[in-house]
Amino acid sequence: MSHIKNIIYKDLNENQRKAVLHVEGPLLVFAGAGSGKTKTLTYRVAYLIEELKINPKNILAVTFTNKAAEEMKERIKNLLNKNIDFMWIGTFHSMCARILREEIDHLGYSKNFTILDEDDSIKIIDESIKNLDMPKSYFSSQEIFNKISFIKSRGLFIEDYIPRDGYEEAIKKIFIKYEEIKKRGNLLDFDDLINFVTKILNENDILSRHYSNKFKFILVDEYQDINPAQHKLLKAMTKYNKNIFVVGDDDQSIYKFRGSSSELMLSFKDDFEKVEVVYLSENYRSTETIVNASKNLIINNKTREEKPLYAIKSGGDKIKLYIAINEIDEARFVIKKIIELKESGINFSQIAILYRTNAQSRTFEESAIIFNVPYRLVGGIKFYQRKEIKDILSYLRIILNEKDFLSLERVFNFPKIGIGEKTFDKIKYFLERESSLTECLEKILEVINNKKINESITKFIKNYNKWKNLQDNVFELINEIINDTQFLENIEDEKKENIYEFFNIVKEFTDRTGSTKLDDFLSYISLISDVDTIDSSDKVTLMTVHSAKGLEFNTVFIVGLEEGLFPHYRSLMSNGDIEEERRLLYVAMTRAKENLYFTYSIRRTRRGVPEFLDPSRFLNEIPEDFIEKISINLERNFDKQNFYDENIESKENLKIDYKTGEMIYHDEFGYGKIIEIVNDKLNPYLVINFGNEGIKKISIKYSNIKRGEQ
Repeated sequence: MSHIKNIIYKDLNENQRKAVLHVEGPLLVFAGAGSGKTKTLTYRVAYLIEELKINPKNILAVTFTNKAAEEMKERIKNLLNKNIDFMWIGTFHSMCARILREEIDHLGYSKNFTILDEDDSIKIIDESIKNLDMPKSYFSSQEIFNKISFIKSRGLFIEDYIPRDGYEEAIKKIFIKYEEIKKRGNLLDFDDLINFVTKILNENDILSRHYSNKFKFILVDEYQDINPAQHKLLKAMTKYNKNIFVVGDDDQSIYKFRGSSSELMLSFKDDFEKVEVVYLSENYRSTETIVNASKNLIINNKTREEKPLYAIKSGGDKIKLYIAINEIDEARFVIKKIIELKESGINFSQIAILYRTNAQSRTFEESAIIFNVPYRLVGGIKFYQRKEIKDILSYLRIILNEKDFLSLERVFNFPKIGIGEKTFDKIKYFLERESSLTECLEKILEVINNKKINESITKFIKNYNKWKNLQDNVFELINEIINDTQFLENIEDEKKENIYEFFNIVKEFTDRTGSTKLDDFLSYISLISDVDTIDSSDKVTLMTVHSAKGLEFNTVFIVGLEEGLFPHYRSLMSNGDIEEERRLLYVAMTRAKENLYFTYSIRRTRRGVPEFLDPSRFLNEIPEDFIEKISINLERNFDKQNFYDENIESKENLKIDYKTGEMIYHDEFGYGKIIEIVNDKLNPYLVINFGNEGIKKISIKYSNIKRGEQ
């Protein structure tokens, strides 16, 4: 028996082996939570390469995050003990971007296109509204962006959109103008990446056959999360080759708002002939209590595949349910419990607080700061959305794509060289008509009679031509841009740290991929998601349930289990939406390996008004045998000062010898000035202004602060 077959029989259970050893034709794998679906997929790839001698270049493995793709690649490398860098492993978007770098000229675009982020797409929508002389106050650019994205997520183009009323007629005009402006700038949004590849394959039979022959085996992870556009893409890619392996769990389909549908997984058997179906039903992650409680929740959904799931880890503690007076009490309970867990030997990095909406994070952040609990916030201000990072990226993008007027506008605004709106409109005019950016700017020099602007443009042209020759070494290119533009001299000190971190990202990219090319680097970072940037330091993770998909933690706190919050109030009128919310809670519960906590508040402040809330209906769907209630004595007269757990040590005798206006130093936030002293008998704290780090509440007992002038 070969090495790979030996480990397949040693490491996998019967159904996992069945999925791995399947060769010809379509295979649908229903993989329950924690059942080793990624392990099964990676062993299958190793089997194809090692046992069946399939060239890695002829295998395409698709997943939904770069982080998952990197982990998959690492696992396969370890199994085979060989280099598989030539294999296509990545997200739908990264795979399509890679194909379009070769084939997009078939649609009339240049191969050096720029991939827009959401903010830039919204800017183009704003420009579209302006160009059409429509009243800006009548339209929400964000809503129009969401509408366009939803249409595209269905695999549709502008010509497929049929308006139903006058408002939608206006949206279609904006949509048309949006596409025109994007094409002039050689710009693509995220949804274009998927749809353009599908369009090319459907309209060009030679290319369709080429990619069907190239990807002899296609494997798709998290299949329950695909949307109709991705479904159409897979159909186009398997037109001449039906060796497609998909794995997922319809009970974990939670991205309906992005156009995903669990029904696409349930209808897989109708899309392909002679589909073999395998069920992975052994949960290796969670305790028996967590698995059984989750099962009892999800069986209330009507639209699902009936399938077995049982835990390998028997027993387990009951789920703890804390009933809080309000959101402040809720946050204090959670953070205090986390401190206890840390003292018992569980690292902060193995603990997560999951909530339904981002707005819920505030009270947990404040309590974590007060009690000196380190945390990471997933979904906060994204690194690549920071101004200084977007500015440096604009320089890189205009070097790759000379038609990218959005990036050029940022470049001319940082550092500012005095170009106003009218002058830039002239630049855009020539940019559309000239073959290069240099020729465009030389035309501008002929019509502008401003000495300062002309000198700045002349200097930019000289630098730009130099930068164009450095595209094969992105590290050196960034260094030259920063030096030539005096970039660091024009930003605040704390923002310089972000630029230094950007260099670290460039190094990580080159080390990981072996590439130093600008186009490869821009493709890589344009497709990074929040989850891809989670570090491994010892911090508690705060994130929405949607962001937690695919992750696991020793201990999970699911907070805010109230009607109108979880399930969300927008879902209450639709059975289908309630089922989506139930799947969302199922995903949250199955992130926990050992300990699971629920919380809900009797009263929660919304829009500045306290509201009394009912507990989530989902709590009634989980048998009481699995839950241990922890509730406060509601007969006591509570006020804001004693919402804390009675076990917190009283600090009445703690001496407070700080003064308002005094300067202090904090290890994480640096120097700050005390602006208020709060003599809370349970946890006295200081309110400190840390300048650019903002105003923070710092516990006197739990925080390591020192006196000192800056």
